[in-house]
Parts: sequence; structure tokens; C-alpha cells
Amino acid sequence: MTTGLAKIFSAFGRAEVLNVIDPIFGISFRHLMLLVGIIELIVAGICLSIPRQNISLGLMVWLATMFLLYRAGLWRLGWNRPCSCLGNITEAIHISPHCCPV
Repeated sequence: MTTGLAKIFSAFGRAEVLNVIDPIFGISFRHLMLLVGIIELIVAGICLSIPRQNISLGLMVWLATMFLLYRAGLWRLGWNRPCSCLGNITEAIHISPHCCPV
């Protein structure tokens, strides 16, 4: 839930990387982060509200697989830009934007 909120918060920031077009989906990182943040919040909400562990586990595996496939796609394309996984929140917590090697 925290990372979903962080992505949504970052999507409204002013970091230049948010205006770059994502090579996989063809939309700005700003819109991609907003969309992924909302998806993460939905998954977290379902996991916290449904008592069935199988559904929660399945959603977590699905989400982790989507992240892995996305990163593999960036690697396959040779994408070597700084990680936009946190947008401008890296500035707020004093972490280099080169935090996540592709």
C-alpha cells in the first residue's frame, strides 16, 4: 500500500523524468506511475479485505510477475535511463535517481 501511495504522490511531482515516454506502454511515466499506483492500492485493498489467502497470494504473484516482465522488457529494449520507479520522491528522501539499475 505504501508503494502505491508513493507512486501516486510522485506522479504529481515536477521531476523531468515523469514527462518521458515509457518505451513499453507509450505513455508518460507520470501516467504510468499513477496507473500502477492505483493498481497497487486496489490489490492491497483486496488483499486486506478478503480472508482467502489464495486470492491474496495469487494477486501478489501476478503483480510481482508484471513488474518482473516490465523490467525484463526494459532490459530487452536496452533502456538505460534512470529508474523512474519513485519519480521525484527520490529527491525528497535524498536517494540518487540512479537507484535501480535496469
